Amino acid sequence: KKRATAHPAVSEAVRLHLAGNGAGAQQALRPALLVGNADALLLAGQLAFEAGALEEAAAHYRRLAETKPDHPY
Repeated sequence: KKRATAHPAVSEAVRLHLAGNGAGAQQALRPALLVGNADALLLAGQLAFEAGALEEAAAHYRRLAETKPDHPY
């Protein structure tokens, strides 16, 4: 299913990531991560994975699984 993201920080982070600004994307996600937004956790995990920070990626994915066990990803 397609749906809009629930936090504006996620949209901004995607925009920055697609523009090649990975560090900016990670910074933009912080407000959404602080509130435990599921989309932000998923994106933060992906950004960390792409940057080669596997432990950080696993931490984001673990937090997502713990806070939203019914999340489709």
